[in-house]
Amino acid sequence: MARNPTNRVSPEKKAVAERLRQVWLRKKGDLGLTQTQIAEKLDMSQSAFSQYLHGYVPTNTDLIVRIASIMDVDPRDIDPSVVVSSAPRLTLASRTLALRGGLMGDLKRTEQTMEVAVNRELPTDQLSIVVMDTDHYAPRYFIGEHLIIQLVKPININEGDELLVQWPDGINELLRAGQRVADQHEMMDLLNPSRQLGSLQVLRFEGNVFKVVGRA
Repeated sequence: MARNPTNRVSPEKKAVAERLRQVWLRKKGDLGLTQTQIAEKLDMSQSAFSQYLHGYVPTNTDLIVRIASIMDVDPRDIDPSVVVSSAPRLTLASRTLALRGGLMGDLKRTEQTMEVAVNRELPTDQLSIVVMDTDHYAPRYFIGEHLIIQLVKPININEGDELLVQWPDGINELLRAGQRVADQHEMMDLLNPSRQLGSLQVLRFEGNVFKVVGRA
């Protein structure tokens, strides 16, 4: 089962949304794009894109970079705090991954599989797929979506990582990694990364941690 996060948007994120809206209004005509078309390119619904556009849901760096690429602008035109990486683009490869069922379940691997395109550098034996069976994380994720997840060691979590945490009490929760302080890693609200929901002991954690690496 999963916890239901509270969605609040900070003034800083509202300012980012306003810059995003202005860039969209300026570029959509030149690019010949509708909200539905850009939403498809972003692997989300038109209503989800609209909520980001109007500041109802906070953006994140990954989304800003993807939108900027589609609209042919510098990501910093949308969010000046974004650090632009010079890393090369990922090379994708087709992989057959096991399904773990729904987020609200026990996340055990099933005999079902799905063929997906993933970063060829990721070890296949650490990858699997989970199905969104809750609307708690809309509009970031919607019921029926398939998320590609990678089993990781808590000590290898990086700030900003989007995580599926399977807590020892059986609760499954989508979170964003905050700062690490000593052997504790802050766990932030996925939809409101400025809001801390708890912390995770990186050296003595008894649950499982999966990094969300894409959509299937």
